[in-house]
Formats: sequence, structure tokens, C-alpha cells
Amino acid sequence: MIKRQISALTCIASTGLLLIAPQLAEVSHAQQGQAQADRYEGLIDEVEQELEKPAQPGPPLSELEDRGAPANEQARQFTDLEEANTGLKTPSTPLGDPLVPFDVNFASQKASHWIEDGAKMLLLEGEVRFWADAYSFRGESAVVRIETEERPGRTIYHVAIYLDHATPGRVPGNLGGPIVASARKLLVTMSTYGKIKLDTDLMLPSDFGVQSVLTESAMGRFARYDASRSQVLAGGPVRPVYGAEVFARRAMRRQAIGVEISEADKEFVRLANAQLERSVVEQPEQFGGGTRNAAVDEDEAAIFPARGTISYGPVAAFSTEPTGPNERALMFLGGIDLTYEDFDLGRSVSLNAQKAVIFIDERQLQNNQNNEIQGQGGEMGASGIRGIYLEDNVIVSDGDYTIKAPRIYYDLVENKALVLDAVMYTYNVDLKLPLYVRADALRQTSATSWEAEEAQFTTSEFGEPHFAIASSKITIEKREKEGRPDRFYLSSRHNRGEVLGTPLAYFPYVAGEYYDIPLRDVRGGFNSRFGPFIETGWDMFSLFGAEKPENVNMIGKIGWLGVHNGTLGLDLDYDTDMSYGFLKSYLIPLDGGEDVLGEGREDVNRSGDTRGYETWKHRQYLPENVELSLQSSWVSDDTFLEEFFPREAYEAQQYQASGYVKVSEDNWLVSGVAKTNLNSFTPQLTYLQAPGYTVDKLPEIQATTAPFTLFGETFNWYSQSSLSRMRVRAGTDTPGDRGFEPEASEEVFGFGPDQSFRSFVESQGVPTNYVLRADTRHELSLPLEIADWLNWTPYVVGRVTAYDQTFEDFNNGEGADDTVRLWGMVGSRFDTEFSKVLTTKRSNILNTNGIRHVIEPYFNFWTVSTNIDDQDLPIFDYDVERIDQGSGLTFGMRNTFQTKRGGPGRWRDVDWIALDTRYVQRFDPGFPDFEIPRYYNYHPEYSIGGSHFYSNLQWMVSDNVAVFGELTWGDRQDEVVQWRVNGTINHTPRLQTFVNYEEIPVLSSRLLTYGFSYRMTTKYMVHFLQRFDLSEDNSRRITVMLDRKLPRFVFRVNVILDVVDNEQLFNVEIIPDGLAGDTNWAATPLRF
Repeated sequence: MIKRQISALTCIASTGLLLIAPQLAEVSHAQQGQAQADRYEGLIDEVEQELEKPAQPGPPLSELEDRGAPANEQARQFTDLEEANTGLKTPSTPLGDPLVPFDVNFASQKASHWIEDGAKMLLLEGEVRFWADAYSFRGESAVVRIETEERPGRTIYHVAIYLDHATPGRVPGNLGGPIVASARKLLVTMSTYGKIKLDTDLMLPSDFGVQSVLTESAMGRFARYDASRSQVLAGGPVRPVYGAEVFARRAMRRQAIGVEISEADKEFVRLANAQLERSVVEQPEQFGGGTRNAAVDEDEAAIFPARGTISYGPVAAFSTEPTGPNERALMFLGGIDLTYEDFDLGRSVSLNAQKAVIFIDERQLQNNQNNEIQGQGGEMGASGIRGIYLEDNVIVSDGDYTIKAPRIYYDLVENKALVLDAVMYTYNVDLKLPLYVRADALRQTSATSWEAEEAQFTTSEFGEPHFAIASSKITIEKREKEGRPDRFYLSSRHNRGEVLGTPLAYFPYVAGEYYDIPLRDVRGGFNSRFGPFIETGWDMFSLFGAEKPENVNMIGKIGWLGVHNGTLGLDLDYDTDMSYGFLKSYLIPLDGGEDVLGEGREDVNRSGDTRGYETWKHRQYLPENVELSLQSSWVSDDTFLEEFFPREAYEAQQYQASGYVKVSEDNWLVSGVAKTNLNSFTPQLTYLQAPGYTVDKLPEIQATTAPFTLFGETFNWYSQSSLSRMRVRAGTDTPGDRGFEPEASEEVFGFGPDQSFRSFVESQGVPTNYVLRADTRHELSLPLEIADWLNWTPYVVGRVTAYDQTFEDFNNGEGADDTVRLWGMVGSRFDTEFSKVLTTKRSNILNTNGIRHVIEPYFNFWTVSTNIDDQDLPIFDYDVERIDQGSGLTFGMRNTFQTKRGGPGRWRDVDWIALDTRYVQRFDPGFPDFEIPRYYNYHPEYSIGGSHFYSNLQWMVSDNVAVFGELTWGDRQDEVVQWRVNGTINHTPRLQTFVNYEEIPVLSSRLLTYGFSYRMTTKYMVHFLQRFDLSEDNSRRITVMLDRKLPRFVFRVNVILDVVDNEQLFNVEIIPDGLAGDTNWAATPLRF
């Protein structure tokens, strides 16, 4: 029974195997006959109504004969019109636009199947799942309708799924698709030429269908959907439903009056009488002139190719009708596939509809035997086609775009088209973003341009999108990009940004690529420091209708920042073949509030000030290996960055105006730089704390050589030289200007809040006038190999630094009284490597597949001599003035345990455990003011601090679990001066956690930080972080971020509680998918 009713559907119940249905359920002849009778009796009913009217003189009995349509005897061949296609309703849905090649997969615990109106019906119950490509849904139960359409060379399935309590599902092998809609009752439709697959535990046949509340609800929803996509044009009223006795009476009357009429006849009459509604195209003069000119069409980007052929597939019924001088209408019913092809130009356009009329030059029809119309399909010359009218479930596609509508008319002489109730679809391959344009009227003016009236465009697949732009008029243009896919550009007027159908923003004009909608980001909320705020980001090219250059983004910002009043901003980034760069800027035209700067600092009143910042960086690649870098950074006052952009204050490169040029070739490099601070204060807090000032260089020239081999590749030589004109720039502001109270000022800067930074620097003997400096460093090394296992590299370094003045006033009057510093270092490095395979066996406990142990001992000894101590020189550059003197040695060992992970065909070597330990012995104090020592093996003179022991561990427990730790023990302090350990775990693709503990005893700091990221569903993702100060026994910071994924945009909620800065923040953010710019926002502090 199952096999007979389901045809090619292979059923293996209770096995969990995949059930594949390459061709679903053929329509039974009995059901075909009943469907035909229903349609036929409706026509008899209309004829009876006409016959019962009083007789009118003149008109013949049959309107068909009067209109030149086939007589009744000839019309009998159309009695079975559309028999194979009448039940077909091609869905205009997200997944059906355009026709897709995806396999459609279903899974459930139980499945019942039957045939209804020629369609295969399935009732799925128990843990229902549906997925196709990246689309996936779950439900408690579902009703599925599958209709089959045979086209030349392939079978197309039109699938409608009605899900009960639908939620987003998971595509096997993919963590959720982009569609995240959910509903108590959800209809999903698609058209595909892929396979239909069903995985079920129990398959049950049903001869008469399954009666239930869900199936009745589903059938009603299917009917409403079909009605919305198959709009009936002007014609007779919808016939009522009659009982069996009425059908019998109608049959008797038909035999009595001897009238036989078919639906095909009535359709031909209606189409002929309506003249194909040509007037809607607004032709300037009567249509029916000549044929198209191929050369003109190419210049005007003809809608369809003027050369080549138009082919059509098998049709259920056709007729011809003269419509004007030298013109004939070819009318097709019962479903038709048309394909325009111009092999010379490589153009192809497909047209599908249930009904079609083609206007053709009759002379072409007579002179070309290929234009003879045949029911089984054929070809016609494209040059003789004057117009095409398509009706009922129309689909037009050229591969780049797809249009669906109930009816379309193409005037190929005037090169126009009109589409009513249109849905246009295209797709951006680079961004993986679709475009849907829904319009009351869509006019096509060429092969690459359209105009839409009362339209809506969105990237959402659903008919009621969460985010869309509604416009009174939209112009769409397809443009070619060399070496890239064609792009679609939009320009629209009177636009309304809508969220869930509610207008939230208005902009009069928009232009650009379709994904460049003006609104790029929206965020708002409450900040305890300055109150409620809202900030928005806008694409400036799209907003002002300018064409956007390739790889250029410009985001304008406007908002309200609580007590700080209105804000403006502009972010720009660009990336070309020979240059790249960015600009960030922000402006508060009239501040009305105070800067709240945290514990130990007073609030700073900025009321009435104009405030802001800008930073621009540019890199240009010039011929002959020349590279130019430019920077310009400026900020209005000394607390602006701390208050609004803390990342810029703590982490950004020094704010300055600078130009840097570099020329490199093989193993040498020459560069020059000129830089100066544009502000009268030090913007970055890192430079303010140490050394407390910035340094202008106007200019500095450097020459560097990579290692040269000398004397037959025996020695390696490396050098670095520079010539600088420089001066110290300390701020004229005071710690009090930054809100520091006396105690905090003394603790952080070493002087009171009323003294300026410049006066303090000058009191230390640091010169603030221009100083000339010449510096050169040369290193010569001799790599040797001893006994084929030990590497020994003795080296010698010489450095000369000359100044144009002495520094006696520096270091409390004990500064350098010599203008030339001579500095030298000699040393030796030893290193070797041993390895051994410990085991080749697999260990599930250790998660290893064999273990290889690599041991790398190393040793370095150096001694330094100089005529000027480093503390006797003011610091212009740490790597020149602050270099070590004295002697030291280090010895250590790196232990690496390696294993293999991956699997057959993808094995890879992994450093399972890496442990590096070393001891550094200093024979001089080093830099005693540094509490946490550091050692740099490649340049020992850069090392800081005294003798110490250091170790770090990296352990890849598995591909999803990692542990890292490090420890430093100071000899002078005789204790651990710092240690930390952290670990990360990827529990599942949905859940990641981390924990970090760091302790610095010399600073009485003990911090514990932990957090997680958890994708709760395909729609919700939460991030959490908390930092504890265990030394103070309180929480320092809590951050919670919740993302709610909606179709084509993200709704984000941020909550931050910061005890250190006494700040509480709540904000919400709307980010359209793929559209958010990389912008700085004043209302959002540093994130984790």
C-alpha cells in the first residue's frame, strides 16, 4: 500500500535511515478527474447564467466564435487543460526566490502520508526537524505539502511546511543558520530541484488523509497562501461550492442545450478581449509597429536579447489570434517555460508562468519554419518578438536576479516592462547578503535598470521583515565590476527606516549599493556618569546619494550624551592597492557637564567647552620600495579621552603629527621621521606616568643593516645608526587640572596637584630646548658549532652616542658632564637541542598519540662597560639612554613535549606541553627602581631589574582546553614578585569559559577574573565577565553582554558595573547584519 501510493518514496520504518524521494507521488487519475469536473462545472454554471438572460438580437450563441477563437468542435482538444499543472502553486517565498538546488530534509518520530489534490501530504509528529542548506527549524509537529513540476531536464518540488510551535533548529555540521524566526504557527515555503529526504521511525499510510486540528489549520493556511500568490485578474466571480445533486443537474442541462465549452476557450476569449492590458505600460502610441532592431537594443541594454532564440517547453494548450497589422498573439495555457538565449552575447533569461501570450511579427511567423508552434515545445526567433504577457505565478530570472509576481507585461519594441505586486530578489556573494524589493509596481526600463513605486527593500527573507527601508520610489541599477560579480545599486526617495513595521527614522534620499543603507548602528541607554544617551551611525555615501568608492567606508555619527549634550563624529577607513588608512573623530559642540574620573580625583567641570578629538593615520606605498606613513592626532583637553574614549587614553599610539618615510632593499633600511605633539599637554596616560612627557623629533634619520656575513661567511655584522634633533615636551597643565587630589597626585606623579608637569620636568634638570644626538651601535658575532651538538656564539657590541650639550643639571646635579658616551659589551651564547620519542602509544587519559620530548638548554654571559651611567642621562628614547651596564649571566632550559592530534589523513604535530625556566644572575644592581625584573635574550642591555628566576608553562590539554602560567621570583625582594595562571575551555561550540588569577605582592594586588560566552540558542548569546580584587575583598567590575539575533540584525544589551571608576552603564544597540561600521562610541567604556 505504501509503495503504491507514494510511488518512488522508499519507506524503511523504525530504522532511522534516510528516506529519499527523488519523485514524489504522481496524481491519481481519479483525483485528476474530480478536479477537472470541479473546474468544468464552474464554467457550465457561468454559461447557464448567460443562457437564462433575455435573448439579445445580434450576438451569436458562442462568444468564442464571435471573437475568432476556436469553435466548439475544435475546442474539445482543450478539455483537459492544465491537468498536470492545475494543482501547482509556485510559492513566492524566501527560499523560493530564486529556485534553489538544496536538498530538503525532514525528520520526525512518526510520519503519515496521503495524496490530496495531486499533492503529496505528510503529517510529521514528535521532535520534528526541517533543514535545507543553512535554513533549519524545529517543531512539535508539522504538515508538509509537496507538489511536483516536471521541467525539461529536471524535476522541481514546491514544498510548503506548516510547523506547530516552530523554533530555530540546527543544521547538521553547522551551528545554526541565518534564519532565526520562531512562531506558534509558522509557514515556510520553498522551490527546489534537490532531493526530498525523510528520516522517521514510523511511516503510516492514510487513504483519506489525517483529520486533526493541525491539518485543518494547515490546509486553510495553504489555501490563503495560494490565493495571495495566484491573484485572479478581471473575470467572472468565484463560483460557489455545490453538492452532488447540483453537478448532476448541470450535466443534464449541458446535454440538453448541446453546449460544450472549455476553460481554455474562456481564457483565450478573456486574454483577447483584454488586449493583454497593454495600456498599463503607458505606451506613447499604438503598439504594433515594426520589429525590434538588434543594434539599437544593444545600445539601450535591451530587456531581452534581440538576437538568438526563444525556446518553450511542452504546453497543455495553445491558440493564435491576430491582434493588429502583421501581428499575431500566441496564447499558451497550462504552464509554460520560456527561455531567451543569445549565445553571441552570452545572455540567457528564463520566464515561467501558468499562462502566457507572445506577440510576434506575423511575417516572421510565416517566413521562418522554426516559428511553427508545437504542443511538445520548440523555438522561435527572438528578433520577431514584440511583446510578452505572463500571468499567474510568474518567475523571471537571468541568474543574477529573480522577479516573482502574479502578472508581468514586456513591451519589447519600447523596451519596457511592468510588474504588479512584484518581489525582486538578488544576492551579494561577497557579503553573503540577499536583497528583497517588494513593490506595488515595478517597471523595468532596460536589462540592467528598474524603477519601483511604493516599495520596500530589506535583507530579510520574510514577508514582514524585522528591519526594512520603505520608500515612495526606488531606482535599481545593475553595474558591472571588472573582475568581480555584478553589483546592484539603489537610489530611493522619501525613505522610512522600519523595525517590525514601525517607522523609526526618516531620510529623504538614499543611494549606493543595496547593503549600504544609511543607518549603520543605533545604541542608547543610561550611564551613571552622564545620564541617558543615544548615538547613531550613518553611512555618509548612502545618506547623500554619492557613489561609494571601492574599499572606502565613511560613517557619520550623531547623538545625545546626557549632560554633555549633542555629539557629532566622523569615521573613515580606506584600503587601496597602494595605500590604506583611517580617520576617527568626535565632537561635543557645547558641553554642559562634568568629567567624572574616579576615586582619588575630583570631578572636572567642562560646562560651556567645545570638546573633541581626531586621529588620522595613512600608509602609502611608493615606487622603488619607498614607504610613507603619516599621522595627525589631536584632542581638545587633557581629560576628554579618559572620560569618553579610555582605550585611546591607555592603549593608543602617542598622539602627534608625524611623517615617516622608509626605503628598504634586501638587508638594509634607511628611514626618516619628523614628529611633534600638537597639544600643550600629554594625551596618553602611559606617557604621562613614565617618563612624564613626550619628545618631538624634527627630524630623525636612521640607517639599519640586517646581519651581513663577513670574511667568507664567518662573522655576522649588524648595525643601527641615527641622527636626531629633538626636544622634551612636557605639558603646561597640572595634575589638579586632571582632577587629582593632593594625596593621589603625590602617589602617582611625585609632586603636588598645583605644579605643572613642565615645571616639574625642568626642576629635574631635563632640558626642554632642542638637543642634537648622534648614535651608532654595531654588533659582531661568530657562530661556531662544537662537536656537532653545541652551538657557541661569542659576540661583541660597541656603541657611541654623542650630544651637542652636557646634562650636569640632571639627576640632582650629578648628570653627565661629557657629551660623548662610549658603551661596549662582550658576551657568549651557548645552546643545543636534544630530542627523544618517549612513546608511540595513544593515551586517552593524557589525550596524546605518542610523545616526543625536545630539550633546549641555553646559556648567555655578558659584561658591559661605559663612561656615562644610564641614570646620568635624561631619557629621550628608552632603547638609547636607558640601557644597562654591569655584568650578568642567564641559564635556562626549554622543555617541549609534542604529540599528534587530528586523525587519519589530518594528523598534525602539536606542542602538548611547553615549559621554559631560566635564572638570571646580575652582578650589579641593574635598575633597582623596577620591582618586576625582565630579561631580553636578543638584547641583554634592555633587561631591567636585578637577579631573578622566571618560568612559564603552556599546556594544550586538548584542542578545546588550554592552560597558561608564569612566575617571577626576585632575588632582591626574596619573594615571588608576580605570578599568574589562566585557563580557557571550549566546552562545546556553544559554550566557552575562562579564568585568570594574577598576583603582584609588591603592589598588594590580587585579581581574579572569570567569564564565559554561551550561545543559549541560535537567537541568544550571552557574554559575562567579573573581576574580583581579593586584596580588597570586593568586586571591581561586572560586564554582561546579551545578543539577540534577529533576521539580518543583532539586538545587543550591555550592562557594566565598574566599582573602580564608580560607573554603571546600561545600553542597548541595534546592528544590521553585515552593516555595522567599526566605530568608536563615547558611551561605551573598555570591554573585555
